[in-house]
Amino acid sequence: AFLFFTIYLVFQMISKTKVHLLIIACFTGLITSMFFPPAGLVLTLGIPLSAVCYLALKYSKRENLNVNFILVSVYVTLCSFLGLLILKQETLKGFPWSQWSVWDMSMWNTNAPTFNRDYLLGFGFWVLFCLPAIYRYAVLKRKFEYIFLSVWAILPFLLLPFTDLLKIGRIRVTFMGNFLPLGILIFISIRDLVKRWEFLVPRKIAIAVVTLAFLMFNLPENIRYGTDQFRNMSFGYSNIHIPQTTMKAVEFLGSNVA
Repeated sequence: AFLFFTIYLVFQMISKTKVHLLIIACFTGLITSMFFPPAGLVLTLGIPLSAVCYLALKYSKRENLNVNFILVSVYVTLCSFLGLLILKQETLKGFPWSQWSVWDMSMWNTNAPTFNRDYLLGFGFWVLFCLPAIYRYAVLKRKFEYIFLSVWAILPFLLLPFTDLLKIGRIRVTFMGNFLPLGILIFISIRDLVKRWEFLVPRKIAIAVVTLAFLMFNLPENIRYGTDQFRNMSFGYSNIHIPQTTMKAVEFLGSNVA
């Protein structure tokens, strides 16, 4: 919630900077990074990258640059980075504060050699449908909101090769929630395509075909995954409830090992 609220405040200051909104955005950016570091990465990296792209596109068309918005981006980025820096300092204190980071690196970087491939392919061909929206609204129309969504959508993919260098587990990159901007951009692209080709294919038929295709590619896998999760973990969350396979292994050791 803090992430979305911070993004909303930044969007509100694109054209006109308001000091009280800036103060609130800096505070919520700091809290976001401290409570959920992957969301902090979205702010710490996504906002400056988006601002650079936004200003570069504006400059290429000889449009006026909003100096105040540059300052907004800098302040919110620094506050968000401060939250991550505080957490990093805590992990450097050693055991037990560093254990989650050590486990993450071992589990998802060292022992998961195909993680990057699986993550990239896991989105399927649907991810390609975001490209028309990125080109039309981010590149051609140069709207910061769409530039930010585009950067957020691809940011985890860009970070994956550098997770070892950044000392973060690859699984944390997936928690940056880029499925949300990807979903928005894909929806916009499909909506525009339906409008453009409506004279050939009626809108209702086009929507029905897209919906059917989506269900055909996603519903079987979701059903399989949900069934396996429920069978293995009745409540579906291993951080709280021990998986049944683990419990059976413990019971076997208790019964067969003296």
